Amino acid sequence: MTPSPQTSFLAVALAASALGAAVPTAASAADGFAGVTGGHRLITFHSDTIPAISEASDIAGLPGGERLVALDAMPTPSGALLGLGVTGTIYGIDAAHAKVINIAGGFGARLLPGTRAATLSVAPDGKTVRVIANGRDKTIDLTTRTIVNDVAAPYADVAADRGADGVLRGVDPTAETLVALDGTNANVLAKLPVPTPGATAVTTAADGASWILTGLPNRPTQSRLLRYNPTTGKLRQQSDFLFTRLNAIAATGTVADDTKAPQATVRIPTQSVKDALRRRGFLAIVTTNEPGQTVMSARLGTKYRGFGFATAERSGGELRVIASERQSSIRKLAGKRLRLHLEIHDWAGNTKRIDRYFTLRR
Repeated sequence: MTPSPQTSFLAVALAASALGAAVPTAASAADGFAGVTGGHRLITFHSDTIPAISEASDIAGLPGGERLVALDAMPTPSGALLGLGVTGTIYGIDAAHAKVINIAGGFGARLLPGTRAATLSVAPDGKTVRVIANGRDKTIDLTTRTIVNDVAAPYADVAADRGADGVLRGVDPTAETLVALDGTNANVLAKLPVPTPGATAVTTAADGASWILTGLPNRPTQSRLLRYNPTTGKLRQQSDFLFTRLNAIAATGTVADDTKAPQATVRIPTQSVKDALRRRGFLAIVTTNEPGQTVMSARLGTKYRGFGFATAERSGGELRVIASERQSSIRKLAGKRLRLHLEIHDWAGNTKRIDRYFTLRR
């Protein structure tokens, strides 16, 4: 299920489900990602459950005022990450515990103010990392922590990551183009179909696809994800959206598919005609163990008497769902026994269905 940044679009997709249409199934192969929000907090998410993300954790050991602008995963089973800060420092990060474990190297200079994108790409053997920023293309030896190559870069700002073929592919956010860096040459692969405001980042998933992170115009709290397939040369036109603005992302390998329906509890408070008129509908309070959307219809026998939905951006907590109905109809339902039919969806397309009954007090 691919969410939109506008809740009304989400309603269209899930309304069909509430009326009996099929719900999308989980992806056949999911990719895991780590991300940075606020420049200093770590999150994780999976490709088959977007826009769900984990709770953000402050990265322990990151110096005060430091902000990470690029991220990449080490090619080891340890789950370690590298993060590039605005100071030009490269940090080794324990992703499982959200903490700095070492200073892995340095770019040799602070990043220029207003830097929107930077490249941090670890070599397949994990011995070196390539950093492109400030108009320079540098390679840092992670064993000696020294710069072993330093040449002029074709772009001042570019976010790219190494593909399986050794080519760096990414985004020039200023020109809003998809680019490939072969040596010191830059080739434009495509014009991006969307603007790229704010922070921009690129990472290569296990299947070789490039995932592109950008901001959203007029939505400073959200991010957009695009996917480019270098084998076919196709850039997916449909975007995924996150409710949180990220500064950087890194693919961390494949993860198990989410095939389990969400766990949920539903509470129906006592409701009178007066309550329903004030709310303009009928209320259910839902608690789930994972983010997603709940769609609810109110029914009298086989007839619909209200419809609504609500979105849970995080797991836990109470979600108030109201099945809206006209005031004239609410008054006619006084003393009637109503059924609230709830379909609780997670973002992988798994669904839990629950029915609850209540009598609308006069």
